[in-house]
Amino acid sequence: MARSILPSSILIEEKIDADTPPITADPVQVHQALMNLCVNARDAMANKGVLTIRLEPRRNLEFECESCRCKLEGDWVDLQVEDTGHGIGPEIRKQIFEPFFTTKEPGKGTGMGLSVVQGVVHQNHGHILVESEPERGTLFHLLFPPANEETETEFSSPLHGDGRPLQDGTALVVDDEPAVLAVTCAMLEHAGLNTVAFHDAEEALARFRRNPKDFDMVVTDQTMPRMTGVELIRQIHQVRPHLPVILCTGFSDHVNEENAAEFGVTAFLRKPVELETLRQVLAQMAD
Repeated sequence: MARSILPSSILIEEKIDADTPPITADPVQVHQALMNLCVNARDAMANKGVLTIRLEPRRNLEFECESCRCKLEGDWVDLQVEDTGHGIGPEIRKQIFEPFFTTKEPGKGTGMGLSVVQGVVHQNHGHILVESEPERGTLFHLLFPPANEETETEFSSPLHGDGRPLQDGTALVVDDEPAVLAVTCAMLEHAGLNTVAFHDAEEALARFRRNPKDFDMVVTDQTMPRMTGVELIRQIHQVRPHLPVILCTGFSDHVNEENAAEFGVTAFLRKPVELETLRQVLAQMAD
């Protein structure tokens, strides 16, 4: 997967410790976090350098999470992504996980990559360490608790009190940012839904029009090229006026929590969407 998004001028080194215990996590989410780090590494190295991916157990580790600032200790599974790029300066170190923060040129990045990584890691009960110096590369540690009976119970499919899934059926999911789209689909599937994903709103609308009854809800971004989420919702509701819609956005001066219902929005969520927030919305919609 990583090779498909990296140029041949980047050497990939893989170092996997066979004694590493398993973790309990959503594989789609973990893959997405890994791909986001690989993309960041590619850009930091200007498409030339060495990318090292390691997996190993860490025992009796004491550390402070770079993201949530919790002080932790114990045994962890350490998934590492290291690059030989320009590194991260101390002046921006505390900002790297903020949504939409980016040091890239306009049009070169959304600033959502590390925010998504942060969300994935914490949703799967993990934490993050970062080692970096300017011009000496960056090493990200994604630290997950080893699997055991307790964590397996925690990650069971979310249910209502009477044993029903939070939701069922199929969601049409639309977001022009591939990383966000993949994580959104993973969270919806965790809640029991099937997903049909599109990067392009016009393609999503064409698919919906072919078989409108295939879908039980729509989850869409607001700010997208050629067609906004609100425009997509309007077109969809011309065919199925009462189809539930979740609108997700990081910034919009057009639609907000107060006026979302006027646009046919069932639930309005700010990005980055957290798993627990989405679960609460789905439970309310199911009820």
